[in-house]
Amino acid sequence: MHGITVKQAADILGLTNHRTLDVWRTQGRGPDYFKIGGAVRYDRDEVIAWREARRCKSTSAYPVELPQQPEMLKPEQRVRTRRKAG
Repeated sequence: MHGITVKQAADILGLTNHRTLDVWRTQGRGPDYFKIGGAVRYDRDEVIAWREARRCKSTSAYPVELPQQPEMLKPEQRVRTRRKAG
């Protein structure tokens, strides 16, 4: 099994930018993936199942995924902010 590419998975999920999946992978979010050599691949059926598991009937039923606490992130994943002078 070769799986589908990141772009194909993004298309299935309705993402306009396939780089979103790259970001999600670094955050431990999104559908499961595997690597063949250096190439990231997704199982098509798992991507569809992941998408369907997030189907909602109203905004109050939306499954909220809380972001990780900054101290749990690797230094390269942390967002740097500048303090305002004054």
